[in-house]
Amino acid sequence: FVLQAQISYDNFLGRGSTVQLVAQVSSLRRLFNLRYYTRYFLDSRWQFDANLFNSANIFPSFFRESTGFGLQWGYP
Repeated sequence: FVLQAQISYDNFLGRGSTVQLVAQVSSLRRLFNLRYYTRYFLDSRWQFDANLFNSANIFPSFFRESTGFGLQWGYP
């Protein structure tokens, strides 16, 4: 079985930001991802992206679990 859900909200708090939550669950894999992206960080032209994740993969000979985050920023 595979179950997948995704929720995305644009213009979060009226500031042009996007918030996204993704979940994937199956008999061999589990993934959760939360993302926040803004095109106008602190009312500037800088872009900012923050990502939190948790995943687990189940293989016949081993189990791997990962938890972490990512940060990105840039100027167009």
